[in-house]
Amino acid sequence: MTNTIATEHDFRARQQQLSREWRNGRSVISGDDLLNMPRTKPMHGDRWGDWVLNLEPANNPSLDYVGKWYRNNPYQILLPELQTWAGLNHWMRHLNEKDWGRESMGDFVNAVMDIMKLPYPR
Repeated sequence: MTNTIATEHDFRARQQQLSREWRNGRSVISGDDLLNMPRTKPMHGDRWGDWVLNLEPANNPSLDYVGKWYRNNPYQILLPELQTWAGLNHWMRHLNEKDWGRESMGDFVNAVMDIMKLPYPR
């Protein structure tokens, strides 16, 4: 990459940087171009706000909340539990009861969308 991203593990920042470099100054992009645009896959350590993708150990991947009181002892949600609508709905309702704020819930939803759209490495 030509520019360094300040927070190297910020998934969305990395994807935006890749997109900018791919566009290379073009202001108009066709639908076919969008389909062929390179995408980066989520990697171990990627962040969405206070949520971090944890792929270690590989047989137990999780999305970890590291905000507020959880920095030294992350609150883990196993990724297989987020692969169904029922599981996702359960966790969204459960997290909504916590006092972590709207931004945290938005970051959680963005993380799940990005991780499930472009499968994490196994």
